[in-house]
Amino acid sequence: MFLPIRKSLRLWIAATFISAVTAIAAETAPKPASVCAVIEEFGGKVQVLDPNRTTILDIDVRSGIPCGSWISTEDGFFKIIHRDGYRVTAGSSTFLEVVDDQVETVAAKPLPLAQPLDQLVLYKGQLKVQAGAGVSSGELKIVTPHARARIKRGRAILIFSKEQEETQLITLDQVASLENRFESSRAVRVKEGEASSLNFKALRVLPSIPQAVSLSGLKQKLIDLRLDDRTRHEVLGVVKGRQERKFATVLDRGQGHSDDMMDYDRRNAGAEIANRKPSALEFQTGEYRRHPPKKDDEVAKTLWTRRLVGDQTDGEKILYPDRFYGKAGAVNLQVRDPNPEKKITAKSLRSEEEAEKEKLLRELSSIRVE
Repeated sequence: MFLPIRKSLRLWIAATFISAVTAIAAETAPKPASVCAVIEEFGGKVQVLDPNRTTILDIDVRSGIPCGSWISTEDGFFKIIHRDGYRVTAGSSTFLEVVDDQVETVAAKPLPLAQPLDQLVLYKGQLKVQAGAGVSSGELKIVTPHARARIKRGRAILIFSKEQEETQLITLDQVASLENRFESSRAVRVKEGEASSLNFKALRVLPSIPQAVSLSGLKQKLIDLRLDDRTRHEVLGVVKGRQERKFATVLDRGQGHSDDMMDYDRRNAGAEIANRKPSALEFQTGEYRRHPPKKDDEVAKTLWTRRLVGDQTDGEKILYPDRFYGKAGAVNLQVRDPNPEKKITAKSLRSEEEAEKEKLLRELSSIRVE
């Protein structure tokens, strides 16, 4: 009825050992990585690698991308939605890392952060990002090998060239900022339709001053990012509006200015600033001059023109000498012989030449090389 004591002891030891091994295996088993993004659309040659870059993951539309994964495109594109609501579109030849911005790994242990890290790391290629579209919150931070772009609300294009060592930020909507990741206190604000770049190859440590974007250079980037026609039309409209922006001028209303237009000007926030008359300068109505008129302007203008294109009088003297020196005519010229008694013949000339040759040969033969 009862098992022997030795056999019961053996069974108890075996059960205890199996439970201990199971507990240890459960503690050491790797936990599944959290999902940082979801694939919205992709096409062409696209690969998603695990955080260790040893395994290529199977992907499909609506499939999750684990935190720390790497996304590579050779000749294709992909669109992802970050877990914070940011939308990211990548073009061809792009290498990107999706970082877990909530924890930081220290000594192989994840630790919570007081401030979020960068959400994306762009190693090469170009990205079109959108933040603050109603569902995203916080600040989107994208880091390159030497720069960092910050976007709270709006759309922008971020490009990094490994060969040129240059990071370029093009703001399509609202305002974004670009900074040196090693010196974040000197960030540059880039408004819509403008671009700024940070080039280490040109020995620049601060981003350049934002300037208007060229339409011809932007069109190809929009095609590579596979944007739809509506988005492309909106982006080109913003860039064109920035290019057509003028400096503030003195507005000449004139007699044909109606009351409706005056009401519109009152509602316009910049109308008063544009119509304000500078205190130190005097302008005529309807004109805009950067340089106040002076008495010596015409003289200076004439002097600079002559220095650039040459003096008109000197040029005419060279091209048309007859106008200044007169036309060429016949002139009687008389030459007097200083020694009319001495007759010069061909024989006398030859004798003089031979005597000169003999003299020269004697002088040369007297030269001795030591």
